Amino acid sequence: MTDSETLKREAAERAVAFVRSGMVVGLGTGSTAVWAVRRIGALLAAGQLEGVVGAATHRDTARPAAAFFRGVGPTLARRSAQSRT
Repeated sequence: MTDSETLKREAAERAVAFVRSGMVVGLGTGSTAVWAVRRIGALLAAGQLEGVVGAATHRDTARPAAAFFRGVGPTLARRSAQSRT
């Protein structure tokens, strides 16, 4: 892992520390967002978080998030993108 990827992962993990069970979380876009999705997914799988709903802003974030979150997928990503126009 490159230094920049390490920093992105650390930033994502620090941001995830603010996520609480039952929250609706905007997942963002880009490689840092994917690190955050992976961390939240790990916490959900471990039972440390429950009932988190993710709102993806892009299909590249929705794809990895769909495995972990309720209510995340390409439909939400498209709806989010359409609302900006």
